[in-house]
Amino acid sequence: MEILLAHRDIGTIKGIKSAGVAHFLGVKYAALADRLAPPTLVTSYAADSIDATAYGPSAVSPPIGCDMEFGIIQHTLPKPQPPPSSAIDCLNLNIAVPLDSSGGIDTAGKLPVFVFIHGGGFATGSNWWPQYDAAELVRQSKAMGRPIIGININYRLGALGFLTSEELRQAGYPGNNGLRDQRTALQWIKKFIGGYGGSPDEVTVVGQSAGALSATMLLQSKEPLMKRSAAFGGTALLFKPLPLPATEFAYNSVLQALGLVGKSAKSRIQALLEIPADELWQKIPPTIPLMPFMDGDIVTAEPTFEMFNGPLDRTELAFPGLKWCESIMVGDCQFDGNIFGYIGLHDRKTGIAAHFVRSVEATLTSNPTAASAILEAYQISSDTSDDDALHSILQFASDITFYAPAITIAATWPRSGHSKAYLFHFNEPNPWDGLYKGKASHLLDVAYLFQNYTEHLTDAQKAVGRAFSSDFIEFVNGGAPWQPVSAGRMCARVYGPSDAKEAVKFAGSGDAAESGRNRKILELGGALGFDALGEVYTNFFQGR
Repeated sequence: MEILLAHRDIGTIKGIKSAGVAHFLGVKYAALADRLAPPTLVTSYAADSIDATAYGPSAVSPPIGCDMEFGIIQHTLPKPQPPPSSAIDCLNLNIAVPLDSSGGIDTAGKLPVFVFIHGGGFATGSNWWPQYDAAELVRQSKAMGRPIIGININYRLGALGFLTSEELRQAGYPGNNGLRDQRTALQWIKKFIGGYGGSPDEVTVVGQSAGALSATMLLQSKEPLMKRSAAFGGTALLFKPLPLPATEFAYNSVLQALGLVGKSAKSRIQALLEIPADELWQKIPPTIPLMPFMDGDIVTAEPTFEMFNGPLDRTELAFPGLKWCESIMVGDCQFDGNIFGYIGLHDRKTGIAAHFVRSVEATLTSNPTAASAILEAYQISSDTSDDDALHSILQFASDITFYAPAITIAATWPRSGHSKAYLFHFNEPNPWDGLYKGKASHLLDVAYLFQNYTEHLTDAQKAVGRAFSSDFIEFVNGGAPWQPVSAGRMCARVYGPSDAKEAVKFAGSGDAAESGRNRKILELGGALGFDALGEVYTNFFQGR
């Protein structure tokens, strides 16, 4: 059923309504002069009436991305008709607004808003994917008496989102387009969400995986972009931004893949602007690094554990958002590291134990005691079976890449006035058949959060998801979903397992074991430093 909204700044917007929620789909938030240009905020619309009843174009990326993510979640959902992709018109967003008791929209409501930034390794993802449909979460918020507005955004991916080089920058293409798109979307929301009944001063940005990295990297902005941040299965410490030499390597690799080597700089850039968009994902190998890079503008500093563990004023220089963002909700899944299996380690399983041992020892040549401590902690030796070694390596990845960053950022977050950090751990096992059934695997937290899988869950599993989403709704409303982290005490909310005596609990002691985490990573970090441990894992993953 259609619904018309008289937006005070935009004009009449036609959306659709379903079961108490109005959907405004494919709303354009930015324009592009060309596919590599920085985004320009859309501030006016040519037509008096905007049709927002269908999903807008997706960013250019492999069309099987949604099915690939279903494979990681280990369960599918019915899909709507996918929209086309576009290199120019992909910067749009979907807005889900709760209807009032009369079936309309209270444009004076000033409701809190959450903005979801999808993951996908900066290579895949779209705001139409059904696992991230915000409608059910919005319905739940209304039923709780804590109504919120949900927004899903698109941003440029792959080469169009993150390709850069000296010659591109000299030609007027600054790069980091995906992050620039995200910032522009938030600027649009601040300017226009009031006409949908939302509050521009009550915006929570939530991201998962690469989206969580984005949500926390947005805190490097001097301009306030949100009131609250939520990072699930990733943070700014997930991986380092590329240094400029690495971007030149990636650029030259892309030129080679597209057959542009030997052409003039002007001809190369023109070809990048004109080559059929699908060739950008069909011909460019996924092994070429296309991700955020150090540009001194959008990405101003390389996040490190040392930075976050240092004096707060020093951290705030790199992350001004620690001053202007009120609160953060940050957490991990118990086995988040399984994502590294899907993006490379499954194919390297044969002989992986010996490779890991060699890599750790090579990285820590000057500290053989530390190398032995890591191998002993995760029970890996050269003769460990492939299956056991892969599992242990993925657990190491979970601990150093997801758990350690979550607790580090939560511990760093300023604790003054309204500023608070809420730490959580998601331990609910994946209930569906697949490689990681029985593990709290990557993506499962947000699959439960959005409540789109409830018909495929038991009552006990539904209760865990309901508790998680209820706490998130409370956080978006500016409430205190549980006790925040305090000085020297890493208290946390723990979700699952659903068959435990206490399926959802508050772990107040700060003990890693109480939250279902490995104390050994903390001991190793205390002895060697998390940055050094991160280098150990990165070197192994990159094949060194």
